Amino acid sequence: MKQKLLLTKQEVYRLVHFLLHKKQSFNPIKSTIEEVVLVEFLQGFIPIAQRIMIRNEPKKGFTVNLPLSVVRVLHLQLRNEKFDSRISSLLSKMDAALVNYKNGWDFY
Repeated sequence: MKQKLLLTKQEVYRLVHFLLHKKQSFNPIKSTIEEVVLVEFLQGFIPIAQRIMIRNEPKKGFTVNLPLSVVRVLHLQLRNEKFDSRISSLLSKMDAALVNYKNGWDFY
């Protein structure tokens, strides 16, 4: 399941920076499942982020589809990290995506 987020270039940059920081301290034996999920996600997200960085930014931002598991892990990790105000907008968007999540299995 994917979650659509509208992100600015700055938010994409901060997200990549956060993920690269996680990758630097990654140890497959000692890392948590959350860290494994984020490092695996980073491998596929780098090309997407590179394409975003070279494009002109639309007024509404870039639509980025993130797996629900990644949004949830990022949400947990970012809430527990010391971070500056520049990442708070990213956290807010993930929070809204989780609160407004619609399960694709609902049949009514």
